[in-house]
Amino acid sequence: MAGLRFQDRMSDSDALMWTTEKDPMLRSTITAISVLDRAPDVERLTHLLERGTRLVPRMRQRVRANPLSVAPPRWEVDPHFDLSYHLRWCAPAATGTSGRCSTWPSPWPWPASTALARCGRCSSSPTWPMVAPPWS
Repeated sequence: MAGLRFQDRMSDSDALMWTTEKDPMLRSTITAISVLDRAPDVERLTHLLERGTRLVPRMRQRVRANPLSVAPPRWEVDPHFDLSYHLRWCAPAATGTSGRCSTWPSPWPWPASTALARCGRCSSSPTWPMVAPPWS
């Protein structure tokens, strides 16, 4: 994996998709939900994601576009990369209640994942958010 190499600029098709995502009607969102048999170990999952972002440098990059250029947007290393900005943990639900994540206003898992998918993208939002739901 140490040999992974990526282009500095988006491909034309990626740039087109990136640009059209500004319009909610044209957005092509992918949401994945994993159902676990138990709560993951917070430290271990954080460590694995930290390691993964170092093995795949694209995960630590952000998109930088130049509106005055016809060239596709470029990827650059985010000097302020903070894993906690991408990985959000929710508090466990009280017995007999539906869990709520402080980051998203809906109960888990389905309505909140829909809210996450619909929230859109802006220059300050992470390119890959990951939210860990509450478990009992």
